[in-house]
Amino acid sequence: MTSRELCRFFQRPDAVAARVRRRRLPWPAVPVPRGTFGYVASADRRRGDVLSPGERLRPARRSPAWVFREGPWDVAIEWKNLRSREGIALDARWTMSLQIPPRSVDVRLFLGIDGLGERVTAEDLRAILEPPLRRSFGQRIRSLGVEAMMSEMGPDDWRDRFRESGEEVLFERGLALCDLRIDRIDAPVYDELRKEHVRVQIEEERARQRIRRIEIWKREQMELERARRDIESCGGPAPSGPRPEGAAEAAAGEAPSASGAGFARPSLFRCLCCAGSAVYAARPGEDARARLLHRLGDGELGLLRSVRSARAEDGRELILAGAQRGVYAIDRAAGEREGYPLPRAPEAGGGVNSILLCAGRLYATHSEIGLVEWPLGQPSSPRIIFDAREEGASSVRAVQAGPDGAGYFAAGGEIRAFELDGSARMLESWKAAGDEVTSFAAGHGEVAAGTRSGRLVLWRRGSAPRSVIQLGSHAVYGVRAVFRGGRVLYAVGARNCWVTVLDPDAGGEQVMRASRPVQWVDACQEFVCGVEQGEGALLIWSWEHRRSPSITLRFPERIRDLWIERVAAASDECPPA
Repeated sequence: MTSRELCRFFQRPDAVAARVRRRRLPWPAVPVPRGTFGYVASADRRRGDVLSPGERLRPARRSPAWVFREGPWDVAIEWKNLRSREGIALDARWTMSLQIPPRSVDVRLFLGIDGLGERVTAEDLRAILEPPLRRSFGQRIRSLGVEAMMSEMGPDDWRDRFRESGEEVLFERGLALCDLRIDRIDAPVYDELRKEHVRVQIEEERARQRIRRIEIWKREQMELERARRDIESCGGPAPSGPRPEGAAEAAAGEAPSASGAGFARPSLFRCLCCAGSAVYAARPGEDARARLLHRLGDGELGLLRSVRSARAEDGRELILAGAQRGVYAIDRAAGEREGYPLPRAPEAGGGVNSILLCAGRLYATHSEIGLVEWPLGQPSSPRIIFDAREEGASSVRAVQAGPDGAGYFAAGGEIRAFELDGSARMLESWKAAGDEVTSFAAGHGEVAAGTRSGRLVLWRRGSAPRSVIQLGSHAVYGVRAVFRGGRVLYAVGARNCWVTVLDPDAGGEQVMRASRPVQWVDACQEFVCGVEQGEGALLIWSWEHRRSPSITLRFPERIRDLWIERVAAASDECPPA
């Protein structure tokens, strides 16, 4: 390639590299063109020299010489039928801005790529990189659920999630990733399923409205019959009322609001919930609103994902709020907060999904990182006692203390028990028969786990599963234990339009009905509460009124978690920050 041909080739915007041969040159040296850099390998090709623009390129007989564009240049890759964790096909297109660093070691890696020709363009590079990038990209896709990808993850989450896998592939080939743009990710099958789900929800809501109208009409008829009997007993004419043409269209009005029904006095319990960057509390029978306990603002640890309450060994009442990058410990009385950052930054946009304070030690679970421990009051001393990456766990969640004094957490398809004495020694584990554990509750002498396939599995410690209950086709998102009437009951939320309360020993169940699917749940001796899926609404049922929520509280932001606590006698709430 002559000097003129070399300059003409690098005027193309897609030019990447070109080899210069000595026998093609009219003279023994060619200046390196502007905007490029040169490279002359040694005879054994184990080392080489990098030349700047303007320096003379002198290829030897047995020493290959190359010219490389300084970059960067864009390479767009488009794939179809990538499969998510559920097997749903996705189409994707992303654009990488690439560069060959002007270093001898990177150039040697690049020249070792199979299939390089005398001249390399961006299209040649795309064809070479597409197979390994597809494998890496596909592994990331298969590790995620399509619902999280299409509804919860934003462009920044995608970029951060896939930058690392792209950089690994490129680094092995001497290339640097300057920028990554996710141009498009489509899931046509998922879009159709979501539309069908919305249609079914609308039909279910219409059916519930018709049932309500029938119930109202029946109540009116009963009142009319009682009035007729009273008047007849007094010798007067019986009243008459219009009868609807059809029972399904009996009443024009809606059922009266049941707000506050079943709570004649303030409850001994209240429900904490986190939404956005704030923690709220609602106490049935006290008033029909939620009170702000603490607002974190744009805290250094990000938005909230979970909430718990606990008492420290020194007597302080604490609110524990799990955030995107750590845990806040909030002193109720003083309103002061202390941030406990995670030992390493998470890649995706999730957060701490569960928290436990026991014996002066703070425990938190994060699906990407694992189970983390801090001594209370020492936020800069975190310790990973179960590493999700090293153990290969797809998720880590729901750390809690059992009545037996052991700690429990879920890791992928297992529930593990560990010592809470500071040693964090693992005791035993239970497998959910190849299914992923999504939530669980450690009851009195047993463990009840909800799974992704919609089952509730119960174990006694030290034994095989004693019971497996199929609740439906939706994944179980919340399981909480409550001791009521001398029995251990389990409240389960599985994205159905109700909360199921199971009594495994007696084989019975109660259903708390709602108008929308319920996701997170909790329960106590006086009431059951749940969170509408995708909505900022907290639903509270009394045990005596299960047809519809007694209290519905709506929030400006999506509720991420809830927790029922017994009302403290000393400090009712901390001042809002």
